[in-house]
Amino acid sequence: VARRSGGDGGPASVLVIGGGISAAQAALTASRAGHRVVLRSRRPLQSRPFDIAVGWLDVRHADRLRFEYLCLPPTRRLQAIRDATAGGSVPAPYLEELQRLAASPGSSLRIEVDE
Repeated sequence: VARRSGGDGGPASVLVIGGGISAAQAALTASRAGHRVVLRSRRPLQSRPFDIAVGWLDVRHADRLRFEYLCLPPTRRLQAIRDATAGGSVPAPYLEELQRLAASPGSSLRIEVDE
């Protein structure tokens, strides 16, 4: 979180970088405190139950997935991790509040996406 203020105690300009729960919480907290907030993310914010493929959490599949991962050459393992994850996610209530605030006329919260 980057913060810049004129030093007069007025609202600061806050830049939050990220697309997960921590970024959402930081943006909402700063916005509720009356600051001007830009939430910047690499991809559109999304809400999912888990940040990894659910098979990794299922005992019936996790051992097989772990074995397949360990059989990969070390040079391919990083890509396998990237394939199993899809970036951060934001709990639905946070995402709804962020979208509501960003859509409000005269809002001090703006969401920017690189894509």
